[in-house]
Amino acid sequence: LPWPDRGPHGWYMRVCEISHTVPPEVFIRRHVEAMRRYSAVDIVLVGRSPATQPQASLADKPVAGELLMPNYDHLSLPAKVWNLRYALAGNSWRVRRPLRDRAVLGFFDRLQPDLIHFHMAGLAILMRWIPEALGIPYTVSLRGSDIQVEPVVNEGYRQGLKDALCGARGIHCVSEDIRRTAEEVTEQALPHAKAIYTIAPEHSSERPLARGIGRRPLLLVTVGRLHWCKGLEYGVVAIAELRRRGISCRWRVVGEGPCRVQIEYAARDEGVEDAIELVGVRPQSWIRDTLAEADVYFHPAVAEGISNAVIEAMAAGLPVVATRAGGMDEAISHDEDGLLVPTRDWRAMARALEELARDPERRTRLGRAASAKVRERFSASRHSREFFELYQGCFQGRR
Repeated sequence: LPWPDRGPHGWYMRVCEISHTVPPEVFIRRHVEAMRRYSAVDIVLVGRSPATQPQASLADKPVAGELLMPNYDHLSLPAKVWNLRYALAGNSWRVRRPLRDRAVLGFFDRLQPDLIHFHMAGLAILMRWIPEALGIPYTVSLRGSDIQVEPVVNEGYRQGLKDALCGARGIHCVSEDIRRTAEEVTEQALPHAKAIYTIAPEHSSERPLARGIGRRPLLLVTVGRLHWCKGLEYGVVAIAELRRRGISCRWRVVGEGPCRVQIEYAARDEGVEDAIELVGVRPQSWIRDTLAEADVYFHPAVAEGISNAVIEAMAAGLPVVATRAGGMDEAISHDEDGLLVPTRDWRAMARALEELARDPERRTRLGRAASAKVRERFSASRHSREFFELYQGCFQGRR
């Protein structure tokens, strides 16, 4: 394996990072910006397809250094013909693969990466043949359902994931809980797997003191896909219980997904459809304004790595009520910087929300502690340093 040249800031390497879409999800954009700012890594971000479905988690538009690969599943006929030029690049013509694969390989060969990183496990399963054909190492990110859910429901995926993780030179896990799950799935120790936390966004102004609810309903916010993993139906039942306890509230849910109908039905069945706002996908600026307006961030998930949306809410100084799903207890210390409850326990959710509704001073204390915590533990500089060490470790002993 080649060892990258030493640059003015230490070991320098060129990394090609692959995401599902361009523009990528916001947390990937933050990661790339931090790596460029704090480490000697030249990153080119490559998307497998253009972002066609609007999502609250996506960045607004592509920026410099974000490219689309010639994915023949998403190209028009003229584009397919035009992109065949990559099949003549480098040594791709020597690989015994279909012409479309050789064009993809030629595209990556022209980028001349020292290492390829897959931001999702599914991408590694599909595309790890590329770094193997180029003779360079690859690394993989494990984030949540890609390691918690998919291996359980799909045996073919499970075997492909085991092969991809065993072939990787480094594995990024968003939490220690995800790292332990990866070892359970692969049925072996993974010394090259490392928990590296996501990046909290920077907020320039301090959140004002929490106010008593009075005549104003308690405003709860959740941001994420309308998916069963997010436990939103349990959240609906918790809202109904909260109202039975005499707390006037509104729950604003930002995002779209396959479970919208189930959530709407549950809200109507529980008689709280007037209290639940499914506002769909909104831009990041709108979400920031909503977090500033809200009283509590509510995260009733049943499966999770560490929620990027929760970290963003904590960074904004918003008190959080979340379940102990996945690695959430690595982000939140109960009653120090948020409140944690068991998964699927809607009664415990309602109790926690009621406690915060009736105690504005506690909301302020938890929110300020949460903001201070994520500034240190989820900082961009710490994230980029640990990621650089992960990348650098792929070349140790091969200088």
